[in-house]
Amino acid sequence: MIKLGEIQKIDIGLYINEFKNKCKNKNINPANFFEKLENRFPQYKARWQKSIKDQIKDLPEFDKVKRETMRHLRKLKITN
Repeated sequence: MIKLGEIQKIDIGLYINEFKNKCKNKNINPANFFEKLENRFPQYKARWQKSIKDQIKDLPEFDKVKRETMRHLRKLKITN
């Protein structure tokens, strides 16, 4: 979604209400999003090469993608 936003110049902030609605439907507090995401990064990193290297040509390093993703997500200012 973030890469698509960069390529197509779409403001991902437009999706914040959808995100909050999805959290509400799942009884999840959106304010806890970053903490939960941080806790999952080790799992994502471990599977990075194995899971998607055949799907993405010139797969970037996980840490670079993580930094770029977090930079964009922090702009959303996700709260309750």
